Amino acid sequence: MSITLGLTPQQYIELERAAEFRSEFCDGAMFLKSGSSWAHNVLVCNLTGMLHRPLLDRGRKFEQYRAIPTLAQYVLISQDRVNVEVFTRQANDAWLMTEASELSVVVELPSIKCSIPLAELYEGVDFTRLQI
Repeated sequence: MSITLGLTPQQYIELERAAEFRSEFCDGAMFLKSGSSWAHNVLVCNLTGMLHRPLLDRGRKFEQYRAIPTLAQYVLISQDRVNVEVFTRQANDAWLMTEASELSVVVELPSIKCSIPLAELYEGVDFTRLQI
């Protein structure tokens, strides 16, 4: 295990960006990480995506969209299961969320005069292939 001591966070970031191998930083020390397995890397990527994307879509991104005064609806479509969430701006600027999670449902988007049958939206999606 290789250790570099006395680094500032900025120095660590600069070294890490240029490094061939990944490392960790703790209390001014930089530790070379041991190699990880392919399965580990896949799990980390999957978990990061699972945690980050929903938080981004429902958090900061949605906050920015809500600031657009003419935005009437915001739609989130799940890719790992049948699920569509529609957020609709109300007259008092509150947002009402409706959710559809069955293929027999038709989601209505009156703000753009559109109807979306979930059976058509999810046609050809094989959810079993998405499982790890």
